[in-house]
Amino acid sequence: MKFEEYLETAFAELDLRLSKKFALNTGIRYEKSKLIDQTSLSPRFSMAYKISKNSQTSYAYGKYFQTPELGFDQWYRRNNINFNSLDNENLEFEKSKHHILNYEWSKKKKMLRLEIFEKTYSDLITLHKINCSNNVCPNALLNIGKGYSRGFEMFWRYDQKNNQGIGHDIWLTYSFLDSKRIFKEYFPNEIRPSFASEQKITFAYNKTF
Repeated sequence: MKFEEYLETAFAELDLRLSKKFALNTGIRYEKSKLIDQTSLSPRFSMAYKISKNSQTSYAYGKYFQTPELGFDQWYRRNNINFNSLDNENLEFEKSKHHILNYEWSKKKKMLRLEIFEKTYSDLITLHKINCSNNVCPNALLNIGKGYSRGFEMFWRYDQKNNQGIGHDIWLTYSFLDSKRIFKEYFPNEIRPSFASEQKITFAYNKTF
């Protein structure tokens, strides 16, 4: 089966610095997919406020659209999908909305970043069996999946290297993720995707001589 995709995109952005402490950034992205014959407009927005000399907080919001990867993701090839009867133009973009709240502090080569986020997903691709014939049961695709991801991330760094790049550099990260989705063959019950680890801790130590 041959797939042809041509994606037209355009993006406009505006930066506004309203004061020494407060800044806004807003934009919009346009996309048109030849594969599914759909267009989208994605608003983006962020703002940052400087709390003190060493710290600031920020918030970001955005809508995102993704074309179903019919000819690129191996999952579609493994699930006996009846592409001959599939009308690509009946499919839609998979969609998501992101909310991200961030706090950052830095002083004397020490940095701490805290972040909480929520992401919701809609119109995800789902797999559905259609009538079997000659012991062959092909599958069809619909955009009726949904899901969410929400969590917390912490990043701490202490860079003790001198001007010549010699010394210690320590990194510590921790993340917590609550994520469930109805998508692909996982329908109609929500599952935690295999790629979404609930908790993750990373420690790195680098010493340069």
